[in-house]
Amino acid sequence: MEILKVDHFSFKYPEGDNWILKDVNFSLKEGEFVLLTGLSASGKTTLLRQCKKSLAAFGEKKGRIVYNNKNIQDLDLREDASGIGFVQQDPQNQIVTDKVWHELAFGLESLGLDQETMRLRVGEIASFFGMESWFLKKVTDLSGGQLQMVNLASILCMQPKLLLLDEPTAMLDPIASLEFFQGLNRVCQELGITILVSEHRLTEPYALAERILFLENGSIAFDGNPRDFVREMKREPKPILESLPAPAQIYVKSDWQGEVPLTVGEALRSRPKLKEGPRPSEAKPQEEGQEKSPILTLKNIYFRYKKEGPDILKGLNFTLNPGEIHGILGGNGAGKSTMLKLISGVEEASRGKVYDGEKKRKKGEINRDIALVPQHPKALFVFKSAREELEEMSRDQEEIQEIIEEFDLEKILNHHPFDLSGGEMERLALAKILLKKPRILLLDEPTKGMDGQFKLKFKEILDRYVKRGGTVLMVSHDVEFCAETAQQCSLFFNGECISQGPSREFFSGNHFYTTAANKIFRKENLNIVTIEDAIEEINQEGERK
Repeated sequence: MEILKVDHFSFKYPEGDNWILKDVNFSLKEGEFVLLTGLSASGKTTLLRQCKKSLAAFGEKKGRIVYNNKNIQDLDLREDASGIGFVQQDPQNQIVTDKVWHELAFGLESLGLDQETMRLRVGEIASFFGMESWFLKKVTDLSGGQLQMVNLASILCMQPKLLLLDEPTAMLDPIASLEFFQGLNRVCQELGITILVSEHRLTEPYALAERILFLENGSIAFDGNPRDFVREMKREPKPILESLPAPAQIYVKSDWQGEVPLTVGEALRSRPKLKEGPRPSEAKPQEEGQEKSPILTLKNIYFRYKKEGPDILKGLNFTLNPGEIHGILGGNGAGKSTMLKLISGVEEASRGKVYDGEKKRKKGEINRDIALVPQHPKALFVFKSAREELEEMSRDQEEIQEIIEEFDLEKILNHHPFDLSGGEMERLALAKILLKKPRILLLDEPTKGMDGQFKLKFKEILDRYVKRGGTVLMVSHDVEFCAETAQQCSLFFNGECISQGPSREFFSGNHFYTTAANKIFRKENLNIVTIEDAIEEINQEGERK
């Protein structure tokens, strides 16, 4: 039975010149797990929100969307709230109460259910997700992964038939992201709830999905099996190829033959056999020359947000060298974002010393050569249009036009920053800060909301910035992007920096915080870290044969 039917649906915003969605036509059956993908600004978020009456934007519409044999526009508030669940990108945006159990019960209270029914549903869902140990905790004490699981659980308490998710793991570390999608798969398989999820990070959901919906320029360009989509990319590559899971990318771009691998496990079983390679330290010796003096040093840093609260940073020691891109990885709650706030001057350490070069930073002092793009870029926006945001930072129109082209902002210049998609908002924030021309650029989750195609362009932007004398410190859960972009990487755990070194040695020495390519080929060659490394080795092996 069809639970959702999008019937030749088109949409454009009020006073808009272009149709954002164009003759979109598909249906979802009960219990299906469907992945919606596409480049940034292809219309994914708009489409998802049009499928829920209370979130649908106003505008001109053609065609119709039918939920459970009823036009979306004819649903009453109760049917819309209880029948169709929606999980947003940022876990903080949906939290409305102070404690976990309050959050789970909130929607049920809004529906007017009796206390006995509420207790049963809340207890049942909390048990289903194994939330007993943090059921009574305050939501402010939860990690990002736990917060997103609370959002999911609170929606499931209302027993929806359809669940829509808009990049639900964009803010989560790889472990939390994996756990979230495992929970989501259980929801689909064991509860029979239909799932439509939009994502740019496709590693976890791609192998779980029964179908792929590829949205291109507002229209469905592919609707079918995940492996068939990969085969389609091999026949006719498109920019979305850069967003596919690493095993699929390597398969498409190299001489790899046979069945399409969607996961690391499948790739391990069918991978081409490669010649054994040397250790990373043997293969690529460090360049000789004088060591650079650090541009920034943190010594024995302690920090806590509340006077009586726990320490978030615990004796942290860290150095940043000039002229490099340094990637910081680690789980949610490890202290990564907190460190960026301390470096930028947003927060101040309770103990420890910060050095800008060799100069010790005084209490309350701010280094004006440092700029931070926070995890929530909305905090940077104060004007009514994207163009005004850029013009605030520079009066040089030629310079502004150059950054507009570099970040592909031409189509959104007259839009209000808060009306942009997550990826567009991130690009605007980055462009605005780069116009300030800082010596040190701090980035907190810069690739969230970015498709794989723009990540390639973003890497080039960062490389040019460094060549002009800049230094980048980047906190990211995007392991693949860090491996391809950063010269140095560090791993944070429990408020400390527990590992730091050249990125190639860093990733080849890790087992979980490493790339898919390294996991697949590390038995033969630890030097294979990036997708490009794997493609090169596979093709060379084919030539040798």
